[in-house]
Amino acid sequence: MSNISVILKEDIKALGKKNAIVQVKEGYAKNMLFPKDLAIPYTDSSAKKLKKEQGDVDARHARGKQACEDKKSLLEGKNIVVDVKCHDDKIFGSVGHKDISAAIKLQLKLDVDKRKVIMEDDHIKHLGSYSVKVKLHPEVIATLELNIRCIK
Repeated sequence: MSNISVILKEDIKALGKKNAIVQVKEGYAKNMLFPKDLAIPYTDSSAKKLKKEQGDVDARHARGKQACEDKKSLLEGKNIVVDVKCHDDKIFGSVGHKDISAAIKLQLKLDVDKRKVIMEDDHIKHLGSYSVKVKLHPEVIATLELNIRCIK
């Protein structure tokens, strides 16, 4: 049997990533990849379709990144204040990702997923100022100042 070129429709371990063009044995393609809808034969029309789809994905990625850049400009360098109950500069409980996300939403009117908030420690247990990062996109990270204040 000879080798044929196929375009992968999904990531396949030890073979390649989605949309990759790979050489496989003809029997493997006919008996494994095509019946399970994991790949399509490489032809001129399928290559053109892949190129168009990749262009669409790239355009969507660029729009998403630009939206995150815009959101970053609204977050970057801002000062967020979280008021907590405390005694002798020791917080009752702690301030976590959820609290910071809620404070951003309340004070800056921006929705930020709590899983996107990056802190040095998972929970803040003392009063003071902290630098917090928000990962809006794999390539876009905003840094803001967090102040923990005591209310009695």
